Amino acid sequence: MFRALRIKIDFFAGLFRVGLLFVFFSLSGNVLLFAQERTGDPAMAERYVDWAERAIAGGRWQEAEAGLERAQDFADVSSDLSCLLALVRRHENRPEPVILEASRRALETDRWQNHSPEEGRLLEAGSLIRTRAFAEALSSLAHITRAAFAAEASVLRLQALLGLRNLPDFRSEMEKSLERFPLDGRFPRILFKYGADKLPEGDERNLINTCLARLSRYMDTDPDLAYRAVPFIQRGTFTLSGPGEGSPDTAEGRRLVLFYRAQGGADPEALIPALNLGLIDEVQAVTELFGQEAPSGGEELRTLDRKLMASLWDLLRHNQGRENFRRNLSRYSGVISEDEDQDGYPESWTRYEAGQIREYRYDADQDGLLEWRIDFAGGEPSRAEVAMSGETGQREGARIVWDPYPQVLRVVFDGLTYHFNPRGFLLTPIRFTPLIGAGSSAPLYPLKNALDARLTRGSLLSFARTIERQSGEFKGALERIELDRGIPLNAVVTRGGRTVSVTEYRQGRPVLQRIDLDLDGRMETTRRFRPAPPVLAGGDEQDGAGRGFYPFDFRPETASSESDWDGDGVCETGEEYLPDGSVARSWDINRDGIKEYTIITPAE
Repeated sequence: MFRALRIKIDFFAGLFRVGLLFVFFSLSGNVLLFAQERTGDPAMAERYVDWAERAIAGGRWQEAEAGLERAQDFADVSSDLSCLLALVRRHENRPEPVILEASRRALETDRWQNHSPEEGRLLEAGSLIRTRAFAEALSSLAHITRAAFAAEASVLRLQALLGLRNLPDFRSEMEKSLERFPLDGRFPRILFKYGADKLPEGDERNLINTCLARLSRYMDTDPDLAYRAVPFIQRGTFTLSGPGEGSPDTAEGRRLVLFYRAQGGADPEALIPALNLGLIDEVQAVTELFGQEAPSGGEELRTLDRKLMASLWDLLRHNQGRENFRRNLSRYSGVISEDEDQDGYPESWTRYEAGQIREYRYDADQDGLLEWRIDFAGGEPSRAEVAMSGETGQREGARIVWDPYPQVLRVVFDGLTYHFNPRGFLLTPIRFTPLIGAGSSAPLYPLKNALDARLTRGSLLSFARTIERQSGEFKGALERIELDRGIPLNAVVTRGGRTVSVTEYRQGRPVLQRIDLDLDGRMETTRRFRPAPPVLAGGDEQDGAGRGFYPFDFRPETASSESDWDGDGVCETGEEYLPDGSVARSWDINRDGIKEYTIITPAE
């Protein structure tokens, strides 16, 4: 299974130092052995920090995460604990909210020893940028003033400014960064990526020329910059010799791509300039694209970018190259991702097996918590899980079954199972578009359907034919409520194949319920309910009766009940539920149809 997120943490790797450690950790028994003179909660927190730093230095990230999770009892006396936890969560690709929670806990505690608030700010800002909270990220970065963290802060600041499309401040920050950190390849990488799909002019062109003049030095530590510089050299408005006008330099472009390939570079993006410059032919370009190896040492599948695939396809001019592309795609097993806003973080992933779509994932806000996950069968959506707000307001998953797509068969959400009539509820969260080429034979790619209505509790109620849920009165029993446009008509509770309760409704309100309380096969008890306004179809925040997220629970509105326990036609016992919460219990002692004895039990 591929990971939902791939988080770049390169610039975080150097933020955390590991000092001399005086303790060691026995993982087999989960026992910490420490020097005797270090006692108290701060000392215990420090020991956990020491051990976690040692585990991180040894590449044991999952062990470090588990230990730091256990150490959160001491988070109120050590910011280092939470800061390290945020770091390992980022490395392990955890959802952004839990990374942000740990970094902010570290900042709020504000008790640092081995680490510093700047490190917490960098982690916080990284999560905010990932989830597009760019202005908030800039506010956090404004607190970083120490020179040791200036380069990392500038990298994040540039990303935030690009996210806000604040190009004047972006150019100003880039100019200062190139002057202050002349050999740091992260800044030309950001600039080259920003300008790759446009024709920079004025100040932007001067910035790119500055980077090109330093390219040979950048390439020593970041060979990728060699092929990323080629588009600017080919346009003829840039020069490797410094500011000024240049001319298209095909030979220099070829030299840079050859240098990158000679270094063993295998970034699929480099195939575009290599093919454009004639260094490889179409067949080789396609073969290299699909021949990328899957990441080693994990469960990740190889991943290709949809935009890159389309760009390469558009460059193919011969049938042999296009047939090679189609043939490889028809047997492709891996992931195709899409970064809709081109911020470096994909929002969607489609997994293929032997050319067939098997799974689609969508994370609109890039926080690592999926809005949609759809399973496919035979090339069509069959099942899905979608994030919705549950009864408690927490994010929960609704499980959808189509048969066939887009016809919804049932939805399970918040303890309720909604069933629908054939073609009674159509839900199309995705649409299909040709991945490459055109025509009926073109392979398809799923896209999130922005026009589809949002799935809500109200829509589920409005379209459902029946709702099933566990009975709140009989353990192990199932209640089935029949609906008409969200209004209940009747409800039946069964247990072990036997009917134990039947409720009649009028205008969406219960009027009479017959129950088998002693489970002897005979419904000896009859309940009646207080009259109330009709129920309307529920909305997002409450059902039509205004009772919150759990629809059609009318037990609090019971007015009275009577029971005929021996089946002779006479109700021996009765209960009346009074408005003040008290209960009047009556008995027919001589079974003459009149209850002679009554006890009122006060409300609890």
